[in-house]
Formats: sequence, C-alpha cells, structure tokens
Amino acid sequence: MTFQRITVSEDQMGGMPCIRGLRMPVATVVGMVAVGLQSAEILAEHPELEEEDISESLRFAADALMKRWLPYRPPSTDRGRHEHPAPGHSQGQSPPPDPPQGVTRTAPFDAAEYLDNEETIAEFLTAALEDPNPEVFLMALRDVAKARGMADLAKASGLGRESLFKALAPGAKPCYETIMKVMRGLGITMLARTSPTQPPAPATKVRA
Repeated sequence: MTFQRITVSEDQMGGMPCIRGLRMPVATVVGMVAVGLQSAEILAEHPELEEEDISESLRFAADALMKRWLPYRPPSTDRGRHEHPAPGHSQGQSPPPDPPQGVTRTAPFDAAEYLDNEETIAEFLTAALEDPNPEVFLMALRDVAKARGMADLAKASGLGRESLFKALAPGAKPCYETIMKVMRGLGITMLARTSPTQPPAPATKVRA
C-alpha cells in the first residue's frame, strides 16, 4: 500500500510521519479522530489540511499497526530444557489461543519509543499545542513523560509519583500550575506567538 500524502524526513518533526511535508504528525490527526472530533471540526481548526489527509492518516495508522503484528511463539518443550512461560503469562497458565487465520499478534503503537532526543520532543509538543483540543496536548505530554521516565520526572517536577500519574491520566483535568511544574521538570518552556491562520485583533485607540 502506498501513501501519497504521508511524508517522512529526518528534518521534519524528528522523522515522524507527517502530512504532505507540513508540521502536522499523522499521530496528531489520528489522535483528534480518536477523541471524537469530526472531520469538519478538524478541517475548520486546521485549514491547511484536506479531507483526504484525514482518511489517509487513518489508513496509514491501520497499515502500520498490521505491519507490527508479531507471531506468537509457544515456549520450548525440548527435553533437557526448562519450560519458560511466554511474556505476560505465569507458569501454569495456558497460552492465549491462536489468532484467526492470517492475523498475528503485535505490540501496540507507543509514541514514547520515538521521543529519544530533545529536538523531537520539542517539535512533538509544539505540534500538540497548536491543536485546539487540550486533550491532544495532554496525550503528548503523557508520551513525553513516559519517554523520560515517570520516576525521574516526578523528582524533577517536585510532584509525587501518584500525583504525577493522576495529573497525566486519560481524562484528567490538571490545573495550570501542575502543567507548568511538569514542563519545568522536562526542561521545556512554552512560547507565545501570533497564529499564522488568524489575523491579530485590531489595536484599540485610547483617548487621552
């Protein structure tokens, strides 16, 4: 399967798959769909995107997931060797049933695996901040925290591990102070700039 609208470059978002050379990761588009945004809503907030960009992002994600499926291999039963349970299964448990014909098992996609340098992390969070849905940024922040290590981040941010997990849990509504503590713990600052798609409000004249 080929994808005409998906581009990958070392100079673009740290090598993450993006839409047509834009600073818009495929993962961000899929994430917006995952949290319930309709195509019309996504296109209204991101006029640089097209309807087909969303469709191809979903196809790309599905194709990437299928390629990551791994076959299940039962533990060795050769004589003279000890049997070891499969990962995630204790001794004495039966292995999971074989998948249907033509389908194999895989590990789920984890964005944290690709956040291995400061530039990629900064680009990843910047793209998430441009999304109007705050949940997208929180998901990105959660991925970065996982990549850095929750224990180390809890210590650096001054938050307890339990408080940090609760603040970044799906559906959480962390306060601004908590988010800033996490950002400082990551060594990242936020920068305000004029939106390229929305003209600034006209200046108001003040009479003396």
